[in-house]
Parts: sequence; C-alpha cells; structure tokens
Amino acid sequence: MNTNHLLLQTAALFLGGCSVAFGQLRWETRQLDLHPGLEEKKVVARFAFTNAGNDTVGIDAVETSCGCMTAGLEKRLYRSGEKGEITATFMVGQRTGLQQKTITVHTDEHAQPVTTLLLRVFLPEVLKIEPVLVSWETGEALSPKTIMVRVTHESPVHILEATSESPTFVSQLKMVQPGKEYRIMITPSDTRESAFTMIRIKTDLPERAERHFCVYARIESH
Repeated sequence: MNTNHLLLQTAALFLGGCSVAFGQLRWETRQLDLHPGLEEKKVVARFAFTNAGNDTVGIDAVETSCGCMTAGLEKRLYRSGEKGEITATFMVGQRTGLQQKTITVHTDEHAQPVTTLLLRVFLPEVLKIEPVLVSWETGEALSPKTIMVRVTHESPVHILEATSESPTFVSQLKMVQPGKEYRIMITPSDTRESAFTMIRIKTDLPERAERHFCVYARIESH
C-alpha cells in the first residue's frame, strides 16, 4: 500500500471517529424550496433534524438574514437520538419573484458549531413593468412617455387606475388587452424645474392577495 493511500485511509477513520465522538445534528435537508399561492401572506418552512451523536447538543442561537423572516425552535437542548426542527416564517409583503433567505444555526458542537439553512421562496409575479422610471431633462418638451404593464400571472388582472401623487405629472391609463396588457402615458405639465412623483397602480386583485405596484417619473436638471 502506498503512502498516499494509507494517509487517506487514516484521515477517513479520524473524521469518522469525530462524527461519533461529538454531538452532531443531522438535517433532513438544508435547503427548502416553497411555491406559495398568490393569496398567501406568509410562508412557513420547517427544517427537521436529529441529534445523531452521543452527546447532548445545545442550540445557542438562530439568526435570519432578513427582518422579513423569523425563526424559532421548541427548546435549546437535544439529547442523543432526539429529533427537533427549526421553524422559519417568511412574510411575503409586497415581494414577488425568487426570494432567497438564510437561517444560521449556532450550536455548542465542536465539530460543526455553525450550520446555514437556505430557504428559497418562489413568489408568483403578477405584473411586468417596463420601464419602472421615465424622466425628462429640465427645459425638455412636454411630450408623453410610455410605461408598459403586462400581466404575467396565469389569471387576468385588470388595472383600474394609475394615479400620480404630484400635479406636475399627468398619467393616463390605456388598455391594450383586457386583463393582460396596459399602457400608462405620463406627461409633465412643466419641465422648467426638477420634480419627482410616484404613480400608484391600482388593480382588481382581491384584498387578501393585493400587492402595491408603483412606477416613477422625474424631471432632472442637466
């Protein structure tokens, strides 16, 4: 047997011994992919584990990567062979598309004191808006600029109105295809000075599934 092969065997035996000698949490999975429906306001993920080692393992802290998510567990200490789970609750809010969040678990294990769990939430996209911002330079002609809004959800979503928060900009909603495609025409009433506005888009989504959609317009100096 050559020296390299002998070293590999020795390392394998040593590492194997370590996994037995120290308490170790074995996770069913360290990554969860969830696909909530449009009407769900929160998502709950459960990361199950077993203490596969010989010693009691203490979980010192559980941290999340975002204030939009909380994580907790039933207790701190887990004896050999005992099962448990980390429960993570993600608040959807106005988010759409893929959301990737992590949960960091700190334990008193010597072999692996920190474990990172990954939660991927695939939130349904409702509208595709291009562009999100239109702008004019000061002194530019008072010509309208267009924002296209396309419904990407499988069910029709009707846009009811698009309202500017500033009287400096006039927004006009035009329907291209009912429930599927709309055009927002924005025209400044004066471009002599810098200005900015948010245009709120109101849809007919039910209240429990409502999202806030906005576009922006500005006048900026040269």
